[in-house]
Amino acid sequence: MQAARDEIEHPVESVFSHAWESCVMGSWYKWPNPRRPDIVHVDLLNKRFCPDSNCFFSTRLLILRLSSLPKWLNRLLGIDHGFFVEESILCPDRRLFVMKGRNLSFASILQMEETCVYEPSLDNDAHTLLRQNARARLKAFGWASSRVEKMAVENYKENSSLGREILIETIEKRNL
Repeated sequence: MQAARDEIEHPVESVFSHAWESCVMGSWYKWPNPRRPDIVHVDLLNKRFCPDSNCFFSTRLLILRLSSLPKWLNRLLGIDHGFFVEESILCPDRRLFVMKGRNLSFASILQMEETCVYEPSLDNDAHTLLRQNARARLKAFGWASSRVEKMAVENYKENSSLGREILIETIEKRNL
């Protein structure tokens, strides 16, 4: 879906037959995972609790191996890892978990943003609704921008589908 002239969006909704609490914990524990070897490390940069709202706030840094880039581009750029920051808000009283992520590497050229919202399903309170949205914005390359944005979103579609599978596996493996 084309959101604006200079960006591409990809919204997805999924319902998991697992409790909201299990999906939140699974989301927190799913990385790193051998099925996504490009995510090599996750660091917790900041965490805080707000007693007024009874919400938890956190910031994590994901370090990714840039294996999807062509080898010649890795050599040209002189790097083989990238960085992605993820900011989360967990409001247990409202049963709401929101994660927003964005790339730090190459952000002056291509901005990738992802938002994930976990909340109980309206149809079945014992299930969890995940609403995901990705947005890609290329700031350079003129006429080629839409093609590169589409490639970035296609890559996101594959990775997010695998991420949902890994979430379920993590919940089941950890008995969450």
